[in-house]
Amino acid sequence: MIFLYDKDCGFCTDWIKFMKAFDYSCDINFIPCQDYNINSGRKLNCKSSSYFILKSKLGDKIYGGAAGVNHLLRRISSNRLLKYFGYLYLIPPINYIEDFGYYLVKNNRRRLRKIYKKANTHKNND
Repeated sequence: MIFLYDKDCGFCTDWIKFMKAFDYSCDINFIPCQDYNINSGRKLNCKSSSYFILKSKLGDKIYGGAAGVNHLLRRISSNRLLKYFGYLYLIPPINYIEDFGYYLVKNNRRRLRKIYKKANTHKNND
């Protein structure tokens, strides 16, 4: 299994560092989307989405956006709250809300990173 992220996005790389800290029920490789595109010959849009790829003999299944993030969350074995949050996506009204939330985060990731960095700076100074 592979989780792809935009390596040019500071928010994305910070989030991946956070997500790597968890234990997963399977092996998941966190790979920059740009590197994956070069090595696989695919042309996934790295700026518009993160992707979760399930590899199988029948072919790869690619889940983008909130669906991909929730596939990743469902595989966390060391944090039940995040794991269960991943399963909430399977409930029809909640998946639309999560898709909208992903859209908001995607379009404001630079601002969110600035806020996160500012909050961390103040926290470390106290």
